[in-house]
Amino acid sequence: MDSLTYDLPARDIRKIFNKVMKKNGWSISRASLMLRAYREAHPLSEEECQIVYADLMFPHLFYGLSSKYFNKRAEWNQDLMEGLFSLSRKVNMHTGYNRLLQ
Repeated sequence: MDSLTYDLPARDIRKIFNKVMKKNGWSISRASLMLRAYREAHPLSEEECQIVYADLMFPHLFYGLSSKYFNKRAEWNQDLMEGLFSLSRKVNMHTGYNRLLQ
């Protein structure tokens, strides 16, 4: 990971999921296995489970990518197609989180 922060378990889970899924592609079985392993090491209360759910439901990756273009930190040029492809992958990951948490 590029940074470490002492924070809520929900953020831990989201950061780990996002890193693994971006690198290896979305897999509901992998996500379920990761969540079970995390919960074995750190059991979650009902309130923490609700926070994990809410944090995974927020489209953090979509927000990060779109804000780069909106705030003009990235140019609308030849890289746009790669940016749109990246956005598509992030939307697919978010859809996978929905399936995992239902």
